[in-house]
Amino acid sequence: MMAIESAICVEALTCGPKNWKLQGMSCQLPRNQLSMILGKNGSGKTIFLKSLLGEYASDAGRIEFYRPRSQLTISWLPASQPLPFNFWVVELVEMGRFPTHRGFPSRSDRIAALESLSQLGIRHLANRRYQSLSQGERIKCQIARCLAQEPDILMMDEPCANLDIGSKIDVLQHLHRLCKQGKTVLMSHHDLHTIIGYSDHCLLLKQGKLIASGGTDTVMTPPLIEQAFGVEVQVIRHQKPGLPLLHFSKVKSHV
Repeated sequence: MMAIESAICVEALTCGPKNWKLQGMSCQLPRNQLSMILGKNGSGKTIFLKSLLGEYASDAGRIEFYRPRSQLTISWLPASQPLPFNFWVVELVEMGRFPTHRGFPSRSDRIAALESLSQLGIRHLANRRYQSLSQGERIKCQIARCLAQEPDILMMDEPCANLDIGSKIDVLQHLHRLCKQGKTVLMSHHDLHTIIGYSDHCLLLKQGKLIASGGTDTVMTPPLIEQAFGVEVQVIRHQKPGLPLLHFSKVKSHV
């Protein structure tokens, strides 16, 4: 079996704001795959992403990328990004190329923006106003803006939050397809039902500590899910071979 190249290596990382730290995290995030960071609210998912971006100085440990950080383009999509103006969609996507055009977009920037919209199957929204879009359409436009930057790595904080199941699956399918095209995607996520089949790699966090990291099938097991989320889990085998379904019964009283 061919070894999987790591996009990011994290070793014994202690990092975060003054009053809350990630504690001694070590993991490897694979290149050209979709990795999901999982855990209860307040477990450290967003802080981990922001630590990778360099927002917090590390107290201990180190973060290494597969190339020098200065030679990489990393796009960041935060969980909340309110817009004060009702931009045309194509203008919004062009903003992702600000490091290139510095506020003066050219024809090549417009072409790149339209290509990013096409990658997500939403080029038809180019001449729509952003605030006229549905939540699912807005998320795809924000991802297109990140893609217009031509990133090596795409990091996102809960891009599927508040989406209906159809929109959620649509976004995850597009992200998984981007990985097949050579992008590395790292995102926090909450919906455990939509992980299997879309995520290649998972990290489980609890109270700032890493419980497990690895392939989705090795991490998404009842004992590890129970440990991270405090729920009892039953695995139900689907009629399609190899596809498990997870049933969550109740919160465990001792957690």
